[in-house]
Amino acid sequence: MNLEVVGLRFKPAGKILQYVADGLALHRGEKCVAESENGLEIASVVLAPRTVDLQAGQHDLKAVLRKATLQDFEQAEALGQRAKETFALCRSRIREVDLPMKLVSVDFTLDGQKAILTEFAPISVRMAKEQGMALNPSRISGVCGRLKCCLAYEMAVYKAIKDELPRIGDLYVTEEGPGRVVDITVVGEAFAVELEESGNRVFIRLPSAEERTNNCNGCSNRGYTPGHDEDTF
Repeated sequence: MNLEVVGLRFKPAGKILQYVADGLALHRGEKCVAESENGLEIASVVLAPRTVDLQAGQHDLKAVLRKATLQDFEQAEALGQRAKETFALCRSRIREVDLPMKLVSVDFTLDGQKAILTEFAPISVRMAKEQGMALNPSRISGVCGRLKCCLAYEMAVYKAIKDELPRIGDLYVTEEGPGRVVDITVVGEAFAVELEESGNRVFIRLPSAEERTNNCNGCSNRGYTPGHDEDTF
């Protein structure tokens, strides 16, 4: 059975998720409506539809619901204003009860049924661990004796790239057929898929990787090298 699969992104630096085009003539850069893990949202088409051969039961991909309409955009704009008001209210309540958190943003799903709150995380050793840094105090501490502020700045970029990558074990449909993700590299902004039928590995680089420099510190490695110790996680 041939299906048209399209790559969508719900956030500017979010993960690229695969959906069935369901007969819609979608083009890169267009907006559409699909169901995310949070609910109905407007998404951007970042990978144009491509035809793949899938058997029944080989996938659990959701279908794109429709191209975004003027009504969808108007609804999103109204919800954006509602989100600003909710943000101000939540921040006020946080101050009132002195909660140890900093609210970064508030978003609503397109149907207005769910609010999504994003919180700023303080600098912690966990950030160094997640970025694969050696927990050496001299390397992760600044001249002030505290954890380096850059851990937080770099964490945002690191997390943005990591969020775009699929998880190991995820089903991913390639142009050569479906398979499972067996390796990822945040530095190289790429991942490896082992095809179910042939067992061969296909290496895929994120479309956004071309917009960034991917030099591997200390080894001059550029891009993705399968099995490379310094950029494989």
